[in-house]
Amino acid sequence: MAKDERPNGDRRVFMVSVREEAGQVIVRVALTLTVEYPLLAEELRAMNFR
Repeated sequence: MAKDERPNGDRRVFMVSVREEAGQVIVRVALTLTVEYPLLAEELRAMNFR
């Protein structure tokens, strides 16, 4: 995953499944990455941009 290129957009979900030897999924974990620009949002609000 570290070498994957992040797609366009500000949100990405990474999901990992752990399987037992027989192939049955025993646990699935998801990590959501959200990119925010708080300073830019404040500047846009100051300009009354919606």
